[in-house]
Amino acid sequence: MCSRLNVSIGSFSGFLLQLMLAFGILNHQYAYSQDPYFRSYDSTNGLAGNEVYEVIQDKKGYIWFCTNRGVSRFDGKNFVNFSNSNGLAENSILGLYEGKDGKIWCRGVSGTISYVENNEAHDIEARIPTYYANSLVTDDRNNLWVGSQSSGVYYKISPPYKKENLTTFTQESVRLQILRIGDDIIFSRSTSPEGVMIQDTSGKSLAESQFINQNPNLRAKYQDGIYRIVSDDSLITISSSRKVNKFHVPGKPHNVYYDGHLIWTLPSEMTGAVAVEPNNGVLKSWIFRDVNVSAVYKDREGAFWFCTLGSGVRYVPSLNAVKCNVSEERIPRLDKIHHASDKTFVSSINQDILVYTKQQFSRASDSEIEESELRRIFLSDPQKKNQDDLTYLGVFGKEDIVLHEVSSFHACNPLNCFLVDASTNAVIQYYAAPSRINAAIAIGKDSLLLGCNDGLSIFSDGNFSNPTFGKSLSGRRINDLTIDDEGYILAATSGQGIAAIQGTEVNWINAGNGLLSNQCESICFYEQLIYVGTNKGLSVLRKNANGKYHNIFHSAIFSLPNTAISDIEVSGENIWFATDRGIFKYTLSDQDVTSVPPLISVNEFSVNGHLKDHLTDHEFSHSENNIVINLASLSYLMPEQNRIRYKLSGANDQWESTDGGDIRFAALSPGEYEFSAIAENASGVQSNETIVIKFNIGKPLWLTWWFITFSAAFFVALFSVLIFFRLRKSNQLALEKETLKTKAAKMEMRALRSQMNPHFIFNSINSIQHYILNHDRLLAHKMLSSFAKLMRNVLENSASEFIPLNKEVETLNLYLKLEAERYESKFNYKIGVAEDIDGITTLVPPMIIQPLVENAIIHGIIQLKENTGELDVNFKLSGEFIHCIIQDNGIGRTRSAEIKKSKSTHHQSHGINITMERLHLCYKITGHVPEFDMRITDLINHNATPAGTKVEIMLPILRIT
Repeated sequence: MCSRLNVSIGSFSGFLLQLMLAFGILNHQYAYSQDPYFRSYDSTNGLAGNEVYEVIQDKKGYIWFCTNRGVSRFDGKNFVNFSNSNGLAENSILGLYEGKDGKIWCRGVSGTISYVENNEAHDIEARIPTYYANSLVTDDRNNLWVGSQSSGVYYKISPPYKKENLTTFTQESVRLQILRIGDDIIFSRSTSPEGVMIQDTSGKSLAESQFINQNPNLRAKYQDGIYRIVSDDSLITISSSRKVNKFHVPGKPHNVYYDGHLIWTLPSEMTGAVAVEPNNGVLKSWIFRDVNVSAVYKDREGAFWFCTLGSGVRYVPSLNAVKCNVSEERIPRLDKIHHASDKTFVSSINQDILVYTKQQFSRASDSEIEESELRRIFLSDPQKKNQDDLTYLGVFGKEDIVLHEVSSFHACNPLNCFLVDASTNAVIQYYAAPSRINAAIAIGKDSLLLGCNDGLSIFSDGNFSNPTFGKSLSGRRINDLTIDDEGYILAATSGQGIAAIQGTEVNWINAGNGLLSNQCESICFYEQLIYVGTNKGLSVLRKNANGKYHNIFHSAIFSLPNTAISDIEVSGENIWFATDRGIFKYTLSDQDVTSVPPLISVNEFSVNGHLKDHLTDHEFSHSENNIVINLASLSYLMPEQNRIRYKLSGANDQWESTDGGDIRFAALSPGEYEFSAIAENASGVQSNETIVIKFNIGKPLWLTWWFITFSAAFFVALFSVLIFFRLRKSNQLALEKETLKTKAAKMEMRALRSQMNPHFIFNSINSIQHYILNHDRLLAHKMLSSFAKLMRNVLENSASEFIPLNKEVETLNLYLKLEAERYESKFNYKIGVAEDIDGITTLVPPMIIQPLVENAIIHGIIQLKENTGELDVNFKLSGEFIHCIIQDNGIGRTRSAEIKKSKSTHHQSHGINITMERLHLCYKITGHVPEFDMRITDLINHNATPAGTKVEIMLPILRIT
């Protein structure tokens, strides 16, 4: 959090000068001396081996490493490794080269030559084993040219790289390293006892050096039209105009690399990497002195890869970000940055104050603290306590406090505001905050504006109040506060961006108008620019001509180990960040202003599991409709935040998002499709290239026009034949239908005889006679009336194949009433009909339920000794059927069978068989077949004893229309 600075606005040219100074593009050139922040990759992350000899970036954007255990391809998230187990000639690979056709050529320590193409490694047989390859170059015809070690021989291998495709050439030089191919002329470096020179194959010397080469293993590089050769303690550059420049470099370097600004040499007698000026060899930096650096490479995003012998790879997103060392151990987390008296101070949780001097933080002296005007507030008077027992509440700058009186001032920490004695810096009085305080700035002469978990608050003279200008921020978490040069209060919020408040007006700066993210952790105002630390990185904003803030630059803070920034401070060309991993100093430069678009690569395009060329438009059959496209978004700054946006026109025109990997489209319908995809990096910058894959899935045979035409003609002919045979058989079908009806009628009569068996009729009449003899004339009359009505219904219903459901229910009710009377109320019964069934218009087969009810009474309920029987009959609608459920609480089928067996009765009940046969005939008549016809379930109590029987049948129905 920065203090308010009163900076006047000058002319437009003055503003440009200020902006250039703020980004350090006038006088800043890699001014670093500490090791920059880096990410490590080694075998524990997936790298093939920890001895890494060389690194390149291919045209697609992948990073390749050659190691002592094979070759690794890296996309920022995952390594794909190649070794002799999957195609390489050997595991120890010393050099890599990308051919014109995209092959990655690998030269092994034993002189072997391999290449990787389309995710597969291949060993080529065309080589001269006794001449160890020290360089590989391809020309425009994909011929491979190989320089050799200490042989005076070089050779060319033409595609397809068989033994018969090899041609050898000789030179007088002892050692040849091929540097480049141009206009079919090979330029090589020849090493001999007399010195080093650059020449072509005709022997014409392009340039010579006048020094003795004492190390035959030194290598040269050709970059940007300049040859660079290291030898002993010298660096020789040879320009395209054949001008030779020689200057001293330390450590007898064994390799050289030009990054576009500086020359990196890798010393043999020292560890680390040395950067020097390209024209005079002036030392600019010496980094990573703790490891043996074997190679340096700058990728297309401006980040550096340092290969080491034994420690894997160190990835440096920016040479301008340095983690600041702390001189003393056991210093707790530093979370507050102060800039005062042209020095940078930091404070920790226990309120130690450290000052940055001699490229590290060390404890500030009392005089330095006093000079800086920082105040360290004590819990009690420090004069009255042992120095070791002091408890600190915080370190505060001038912008963090407000005077109460001449002798006291107000300040705050997350939980309290307090009154402090100005002479002793000891707390006089506490005021508990109504909400957690995350930030505070002085406003007016005697007030603190507080940024809290639930909005803004003002503390003044011991009281808390809610400001009128803070109503729109009520309930929002405020993480940091500052004030710009025009009096705007700038509040960094969690999730809503930056609120710029002036008076009662609130203007929002968010991701919609240029902010990198709406999750803002810290904010600082410096020289008319706002620096905002978000969860995705740094955004820099300034006001436009209308007085509104807008984004002018943002960059993911890829140079930091994370993006949790608790405080941010700007001083000159340096930005200081306090994170939970320490304090970082980030020096702005012009190279950081432009965000490089990511690359997007298609790793695999497969159809039904078979690989296809994504650069070709395809015609697939209807069965080739399972598509898998594997994509990678190649940006190494913050790879975990890379995204791929894609859509498949023809299936869904909506853009989808993924973090990469397989994108699957299963069972696509026939049609034309166009797949489009773009990559997006952590800064929201999209790739320049859009991946487009076009394909067509053909219609199946039965949907083609000629097949449809043929089929139509065939079916017309077939239909004509069918009509002929149908007409001829119509009389036979009518006859069969009459026969079916006759059989059904006969079955109905058989069913009536089985339903109204003589036992029932005899017992009913006996019961009526019993009531008459006992002079219970009223009950006898009722029973006789019910019996007569039942007989009438049975006779009437037997004349029809289907009767209304309410008529069937009435008949069933009469039957059950008689049985209940006859058995002197040994059971209760209920008949239920669902409300969605119209009993008048719904027709069902007559008297088909009665045999099942009779079985339930006679074989289940009447056998109960103690309990009263319960019989429930329910009718529910189920499509074209009535689902009828007959449930009793009788003794169950098992016990009933045992009783029947003990009585030695040989009577066979045919009621259920006849009912089943009637149902099947009715299904034929109605033309509907149910999922089941009859289902019998034995009911069991919780103690595994019989609880009755449930019978379910599906009654075919007709409807009166």
